[in-house]
Amino acid sequence: MGIWKNKYFIVITAILSMIYSLNSFADSTMISSLMNAQTQNQIDKADMVTHFTDGIYYPDEKNDGLNCMQAGKNYTTNADAKGLYHLAQLSFIGCQVKADTKLALVFYEQSAKQGSKEAAAMLKLIDQQGASIAQSLLMTVQHIQNQAHQGNAKAQYQLAMLSLYNHYLQTSIDWLEKSSRQGYLPAQYQLGNFYFIGITGRADPVKGVEVWEKIAATNPVNQDHAVKQAIIDANVMLGQIYFAGRDGIAKDLKRSFHYYEQAAELGNKEAMHYIAMMYQQGKGVEKNLEQSQLWFEKSKQY
Repeated sequence: MGIWKNKYFIVITAILSMIYSLNSFADSTMISSLMNAQTQNQIDKADMVTHFTDGIYYPDEKNDGLNCMQAGKNYTTNADAKGLYHLAQLSFIGCQVKADTKLALVFYEQSAKQGSKEAAAMLKLIDQQGASIAQSLLMTVQHIQNQAHQGNAKAQYQLAMLSLYNHYLQTSIDWLEKSSRQGYLPAQYQLGNFYFIGITGRADPVKGVEVWEKIAATNPVNQDHAVKQAIIDANVMLGQIYFAGRDGIAKDLKRSFHYYEQAAELGNKEAMHYIAMMYQQGKGVEKNLEQSQLWFEKSKQY
């Protein structure tokens, strides 16, 4: 019951799920190589980018085909905090010219002095992670933006989560809807979260549950990791909701067991614990201590 008291629990959980893998990448060289997303399948590896881009990201900036020389002239003419920040970005990644880190730092510092939070965040990032990793991060963000504008559903979802993490809520919703219309399950799952707790407007738990139920019914075979995770998360969320009943959704222990069982079969440890407990107590399923012990033991393997 406690988790439901905080209406932001679902969103926080979703964001944390995107950045959990950072702990596995202590080697900065490995981080740098993973950040340099140049091919489609590397978009999936860019989940960790959100952790480092808090405050340095402007949404909806399509960079492919950008005339950097003209853009540079425009920013020079309008050398306010935002213009200086963009000049720093162009210098830092070497857009149509060789990258110049020293010049970029000058622009970042000037922009920060004029009050740019983005420039201040970028200077902090460079100081903490080094210039090469910071450059790789910007290239990754640029690549995701370009792919999203070209209609790539995965990239649209990544850009939506990047926008959410950096507090551009409406931009996040717009990209989620674009990705969702293409059938990308992680985007649909996140929209279900938004519907359930009312981030898109008036809360509509029934609509959120309907979205999750469609995802939960998807065959996980031959799906990529992100899609499989969305299927698992939808099953777990439905298991929780039907176990307790909430916001017009009736308590239904049999349905709760069904969804927890599906998540458990896909390797979710939390679901395994619930299945074991429900077998032990005979909730939503006939009491079976042998099955309960089996699931408790299986959960220890994860």
